[in-house]
This record gives sequence, C-alpha cells and structure tokens, in this order.
Amino acid sequence: MNKLFFALALLFIGMSASAQHLGTEYRLKRVIPVAGRQGIAIDSNYYYVSDTKVLYKYDKQGNLIMNDQPFQNPKIANHFGDIDVYNGEIYCGIEKFEYGRGYNIAVSIYDAETLKWKRDLPWSPESGQVEVSGLAVDREKNM
Repeated sequence: MNKLFFALALLFIGMSASAQHLGTEYRLKRVIPVAGRQGIAIDSNYYYVSDTKVLYKYDKQGNLIMNDQPFQNPKIANHFGDIDVYNGEIYCGIEKFEYGRGYNIAVSIYDAETLKWKRDLPWSPESGQVEVSGLAVDREKNM
C-alpha cells in the first residue's frame, strides 16, 4: 500500500472530520499524507498510524505530534501489524517477522498519550496463527 493510498484510507476512516456525507455517497474533502502503512486507529483527537517498526501520532489537522520506535529488543519483535485504540491505549499486533513468517506473536499495548509500551498480551501458539495481520478491540464487550 503506497503512502498516497494510505492517506486516502485515513480520510475515509475518519469520515466525520474529513468527508462530507451525501446520503450513501462520500466526497473526499482533503488528503493528509502520513508516514506508515501498516495500520491506523482513530480516537476523538488523534490519528495513530503504525509502520513496520514505528508508531506515529497525528492531530486531526494532519500535524505529526510524535513518533516512537518502541522495539527495545529486535531479536524478540521487529514488526507492527494492525492497530486499534481504546480507552487511551493503542493495541498493536507485533511479531518477529523473518522469511515470510511471524514468530513471538503478541498484542502489545502502548499508552496513547506517550506512545510508550505498557504491557503484552501473549499469543497462543495452539491457535496456528502465523502473523498478526488484523486487530480490533470489541468495545461492547471490552475485549
């Protein structure tokens, strides 16, 4: 996914701030170029974007607020997948990605204010999952 497409996807996900509702149609109002291409999450004030090894935080005008390279030990984990944000925390699919396969899979949770790591939710190897390509928080069930 190239950066232009990701910028467009950002706008359609954040429709209330970026697109005009016309019944069943939407019109693109503007493009906000962003770094990153792995995942995007939106809360009431910010856009959060993950790249392979970096988290980015943008305000709703598209200004980069901060970024962080959180992998302290790339031998354990070196790759972000998709992300979601809920209750001030960013949920990130992470893994050690080598040779087309993910290892040490987990969901890492970062503070949305500071982008600093808080804790991990380990993955069950019995699941057979070999990478974290999508992630969503179920807000109704708080899980």
